[in-house]
This record gives sequence, structure tokens and C-alpha cells, in this order.
Amino acid sequence: MSDLDWKAKHQAREDERNTNSWNENTYFEGDVVMWKSNKRPVPNDVMANFFKLGFANYTQVYATKIAKDAYDEEVIGQYLVNQANRTPEQIAEEEYELHAAFGPGETVVNVFTGKRTTT
Repeated sequence: MSDLDWKAKHQAREDERNTNSWNENTYFEGDVVMWKSNKRPVPNDVMANFFKLGFANYTQVYATKIAKDAYDEEVIGQYLVNQANRTPEQIAEEEYELHAAFGPGETVVNVFTGKRTTT
């Protein structure tokens, strides 16, 4: 199979998957496209596929992006609050897991808090 044939076949499968996802897994809140499974806005990359396939228009893509960005900001804000309020036991467990995952002597940085931990 040539590269062009493989790419065309892969794109056809991807388009079918996106079509099924649109038909079975999404709903609208105003112009915002939401996942049925978790009631969250659809991510931008998926919306780009929906737009390309003609399922979503520009207004829906933009509204969904705004809603997704707001949702992400809310979730990250809550994560920062939760990190600041961890118990000593929770901190110790996290440090143990980091050590198990990365081995001794590695520096791991939490990209949201900036906290550096050496395992």
C-alpha cells in the first residue's frame, strides 16, 4: 500500500470516527458543543475536525473554544487550591509516587505550580 493510499484510508477512518462522535456523543448548550459523557466543552482540536467535516460552523467553534478555555481555567484554579491545601500525608504520598516513577535524584517540576521536587 502506498503512502497516499494509507493516508487516504487513515483519513477516511478518522472522518468516520468523528462523524460517529458528532452524531452519538455531542449536544448543544446554546452555540457551545458539549460531550454527553462528561458535560464538558469539546476540545479545540476535535472542534476543528467537526468544522472541517461541516458539522459545526465558525460561531459554534468559537463559542466552544471560549467555554473550553473558561472550563480549563476553572479546573486549574481548583487544582491550585487543592495543591495548596494538601495534608502532610498527601504530600508524602505524592513524593513517594514521584520517586517510584522517576527514580532517585531526579528533579520533577509541577508545570501548574512551579514546585520543584527532587526524588
